[in-house]
Amino acid sequence: MRRMRRNVLRGGYGFIAVAVLLIPLSLKPADTLPTQIPDAAFWRMVTDFSEEAGSFRFQYMSNEREFAPLIPELKKSTKPGGVYLGVGPEQNFSYITALRPRIAFIFDIRRENMLEHLIYKAVFEMSPNRVEFISRLFSRGAPAGLSDKSTVKALFEAFGRVPRDARLSTQNLQAIKDHLIKDRRFFLTRQDQSDIDAVYRTFFDAGPGVPYPERNFGGFYGGSYADLMMATDDDGQPRSYLASEDSFQFLREMQRRNLIVPLVGNFAGTKAIRAASGYLKEHQATVTTFYTSNV
Repeated sequence: MRRMRRNVLRGGYGFIAVAVLLIPLSLKPADTLPTQIPDAAFWRMVTDFSEEAGSFRFQYMSNEREFAPLIPELKKSTKPGGVYLGVGPEQNFSYITALRPRIAFIFDIRRENMLEHLIYKAVFEMSPNRVEFISRLFSRGAPAGLSDKSTVKALFEAFGRVPRDARLSTQNLQAIKDHLIKDRRFFLTRQDQSDIDAVYRTFFDAGPGVPYPERNFGGFYGGSYADLMMATDDDGQPRSYLASEDSFQFLREMQRRNLIVPLVGNFAGTKAIRAASGYLKEHQATVTTFYTSNV
């Protein structure tokens, strides 16, 4: 029989609800989720499952600085190999790499969020390691002396001393769009490409160490990208998706296999969540994590 356990966790910088479906293994049918989704099928999912975009202030990164202490408890209560449903920008990556699902769907009513995830997808796929990933994401040259063994703190302290590079940004942006349009053959409208330009420009302007403008929500300060990536749990262990090379490589492989699917849609909407649910039902898959957030 099924039973549902709901963990409702409040951090100082956001509201997180994680619903875990627990099904005894003897009664759970084997799912038929693919280990890789072809490019054309992935793009059909992005376009066919998505709804019309809504109007809401776009935030290019999370304001949830207290996510890290939640992760150890979530790992205890969630078995890997399930399905992840989430919302918002990069904080999903930290939960995904901790919980290790087979596939992830990320929803947001803002189309810019879907396009931002496509930027991430391209940067992940083009970057063989964390150093090159951070360099491409923020258009800063890679500092000397960093390696796969470098701590996340060492990474961002080193990149914090590197000035932004406008020429590198131009090259990176073109490479991102070429990768999505020419290599992956995703159809991006002129407006989509213009929005990608704007989102990527935000990463270039803000950089990893500068607090994002208007990052004060209800009296809580969201901090910089580096702050989020260096966040630690109660035992002082970093828990972000860039905390280790292993975490980064897990996400990179999911991206390369098209297993992180960004959708335009609202959890309360009439299309996106239902379309994703239909796909999961067709493949007899179980949702193990359901994450919601204010950003």
